[in-house]
Amino acid sequence: MADEVEAPLARYATAWVLRHPAVTAAIIGVRTMRHLEDALRALDVRIPEAHGTAIDALVAPGTNA
Repeated sequence: MADEVEAPLARYATAWVLRHPAVTAAIIGVRTMRHLEDALRALDVRIPEAHGTAIDALVAPGTNA
């Protein structure tokens, strides 16, 4: 799914966390300025609703994995 929106998996995952209405901030682990700049680019990733539906089908919301 990350490939479909042309985003690296880590950036897609951060964007996924940020799209959740209960999340006010994502905790990112960066060591360098380059890592920070890349992590901030997650704000530009738009995850289609179809992706949300597909992921929720794999792991139901509220599931502890």
